[in-house]
Amino acid sequence: MIGIDISEYQSSIDWNLIKSSVDYIIARDGYGFHTEDKLFKNHIDNAKKAGIPIVGIYHFSYAISPSDAIIEADFAMKKFNEASLDKNSAIIFFDFEDDSIRYARDKGVSIGANEVIDITNAFCDTLKKNGYRYGVYYNNNFYRNYYNDGKGIPEGAVKWYADYRSNPTKSIVNSSDLFQYSSTGKIDGIKGNVDLNEGDFAKFTSKSEAKPVTEEPKDYNAIAKDVVAGKYGNGDERKKKLGVDYE
Repeated sequence: MIGIDISEYQSSIDWNLIKSSVDYIIARDGYGFHTEDKLFKNHIDNAKKAGIPIVGIYHFSYAISPSDAIIEADFAMKKFNEASLDKNSAIIFFDFEDDSIRYARDKGVSIGANEVIDITNAFCDTLKKNGYRYGVYYNNNFYRNYYNDGKGIPEGAVKWYADYRSNPTKSIVNSSDLFQYSSTGKIDGIKGNVDLNEGDFAKFTSKSEAKPVTEEPKDYNAIAKDVVAGKYGNGDERKKKLGVDYE
């Protein structure tokens, strides 16, 4: 399955044209504390009209502390709700990249692996506590050097890996749920470049499987009393009502 993630940088989209080649979209809600992507609402509305599944949103983080990340998570949940997405299936992805590190440095804050993990956990924990599904976006550098070879990615997170090299790290691709393999993709109906992703969302966005129903042990003495009392009728009527218990 092929999906695209879009933001205000994809400002010209022919939605009726792209639906023949795109299986799902992930839309950027915005970035930082409260800056909404300029085309977020437009992308959500048009995708719905075109019948293209919206499997999630992503939030680009400029958090420099766990408390900042909680504020960003609150914003992401608000945008998610405004988009009327399904909490049982759609996902909110946390996106922390080199520009996030640069922003922190400009603020005089040094961000290393421990800080990235703490910030990511704060964002994802906030979503989890409020009943939202959560995911983490990362490239090879962040996977290895900031998320400790994946060990620092929060438990239960949907994993979204970006690697545009001709020979991506297969072990990371295989351990991830979603693979972004190009940032210069071409799709009929979109002017310019767009990120391309592969991954079957149905494998990890479906609702939890229903627990098997276990029957309580039957009280055959009570059934016998009901039979004697005439509650099951007689003859074929009794046989039909009792089913396997008739024997």
